[in-house]
Amino acid sequence: MKLLLVDKNNEHKAEVLVESFEDNLVQGIIVSHTFDKNLIQKITEFEDLVNSFVIGELLDEVTDQLDAYGWEVTGKDWTIYAFQVFELKHISFRIKNDKK
Repeated sequence: MKLLLVDKNNEHKAEVLVESFEDNLVQGIIVSHTFDKNLIQKITEFEDLVNSFVIGELLDEVTDQLDAYGWEVTGKDWTIYAFQVFELKHISFRIKNDKK
């Protein structure tokens, strides 16, 4: 299963190949994206922190930026939160249904 994530301004997109989807937790691999340079830099810094086992405020910074984009799953009434990316490919995030 693939999900297409699109931000509220339709400027950033990411296609995710879903490996598991349980209890609103999605885990998969990013197969394509249109992230801007600023977001790429933050995610890369976060990857470095993960690899060195020093995870701090950067995760919040990345999450805040993604929240500002208002990522949604195209064709679904879902919004993403608790977003994490590892090695710019592996992604983990939770979704919530906006229609509840």
